[in-house]
Amino acid sequence: MAHGVIIEGLAADSAGIKGLSDTGAALKAIASAGAPCASRGEDGQTHKREIAPWSGTEFDPATHASGWYRENGADVVAAGRT
Repeated sequence: MAHGVIIEGLAADSAGIKGLSDTGAALKAIASAGAPCASRGEDGQTHKREIAPWSGTEFDPATHASGWYRENGADVVAAGRT
């Protein structure tokens, strides 16, 4: 089974990532725009896989002081609601 990255967002696309196929470029655009980004944040294996693509960017979700990156500590459905 192959694993990939799916980034889901609002129709307004404030980060301008619609159509990008490069995960790192999309994440950089999200962080640069300060566009809201939600994660499970429950420190399980799924969460660790979720944050792994950030390692290729200069942004660290762990230092999300500006509030654009949110960890809700719940399941993926609840993360989409934050």
